Amino acid sequence: MCLIGAYNRDCEYDILKDSMFELEKVFDDFCVINEEYELIVSDEKYAEHRVVNGEDIMTYRDNVKRCYEEARSVFVSVKTTIEQKARQQSAGPVKVALKNDICRIHELITVVDESFKLENVNMAALQLDKNDLQSILNIICDNMAKLGSIETQEQVNLIQEEVDAIIRAVYNCIRKINLFLHEQQAFVKSLHIENATFPSETNTPPLRTSTPYSPRRSTPTSP
Repeated sequence: MCLIGAYNRDCEYDILKDSMFELEKVFDDFCVINEEYELIVSDEKYAEHRVVNGEDIMTYRDNVKRCYEEARSVFVSVKTTIEQKARQQSAGPVKVALKNDICRIHELITVVDESFKLENVNMAALQLDKNDLQSILNIICDNMAKLGSIETQEQVNLIQEEVDAIIRAVYNCIRKINLFLHEQQAFVKSLHIENATFPSETNTPPLRTSTPYSPRRSTPTSP
């Protein structure tokens, strides 16, 4: 058939697609005409016309259908291959982005763990790390949704386990940061309350003492 011949000549996909479109139309027309023809030759008056191209009308119909299905199978195979390549090309950058973001999260978690080992923990830096972890995790989730729309579920499952593990690690790290910041805020608040309750001596106003006046000396008057 024309489509199989085009495939054997390594024609471009657009040519195969056009050939398949024409084949669909031709086969649909054949099915309509053949059904009417079979109805006509079922009458004994037209029994001599039950042979087409040297074949019984039923056999002829089955052979045409088989040829159509073979051509369609070739086209579907080519189409599937092309779609897989297109998905791989689209999924490539997404997978690279996912891999890079997962590495960034591992690095951030290491930084946070090292921060807790310091004598003086920088709370502002911890808050920034927490925000970065949440931001990168949101990007990872968005890219996983994008990957699911262009890749097969089987391909998505290959990376899903690693993503699930990184989500758990991020949540645990953020919870650790939140607990630490909460404890520090509670400690600072308690200091403020203590200072307000027990003022220091430097803040205590001096006591006022009264200074006695010398008795007024009366000056004798001359007689």
